[in-house]
Amino acid sequence: MKEYLNDVPLDKAFEFNGKKITNLHGLLFELRNMTEEEYSYHVGINYNHFADWILHVIKNRRLSRAIREKTRKEAVIILEKEIESLESGEELEESIEEEEIETNEEIELPEENIEELEEKKEETINEPKKIENPRKKISDFNTTDELLKHVSDTEEDIKVFLWKHFTWDLAKEFMAGMGMGIFIGFVLAKVFQLG
Repeated sequence: MKEYLNDVPLDKAFEFNGKKITNLHGLLFELRNMTEEEYSYHVGINYNHFADWILHVIKNRRLSRAIREKTRKEAVIILEKEIESLESGEELEESIEEEEIETNEEIELPEENIEELEEKKEETINEPKKIENPRKKISDFNTTDELLKHVSDTEEDIKVFLWKHFTWDLAKEFMAGMGMGIFIGFVLAKVFQLG
């Protein structure tokens, strides 16, 4: 299963902060060095872009399941174990996601990142927590781009959303237009009959 460690084509690379991640080693490096805010942009209650990329591009279903609902630290530990086992040729047991993960373990960061993380930690402690309303109405968005980014990052999800939400609106407008046309036709017919 060492092919899981191979580079993927550039058109299938995971794009992160202007970089293209083409293999699990690159993903591990970025996971170790990204901020919690950057991680939470890609991982939420109903989505995990990293797990999706591993599933659809790397084609490692077990690893994708293992990191799907994990914190950044947990994902780093799981990915480290996976890469180690793939390099050694030993397969991890199917229950990697069930394994107890020790998250108190410190992740080593380059010295320049530690100061930056400490500053961000202070900023987030002092700043009030913003809670986004996940049930926004279409009218809550200023631009179509904002709406589509809120819906999804994938073209397929956006198509499904547009089909569900806008086809009914178009049908209602069409029916209203037809009704108005028929009404005006009757009025004009009466006017010409009287004249």
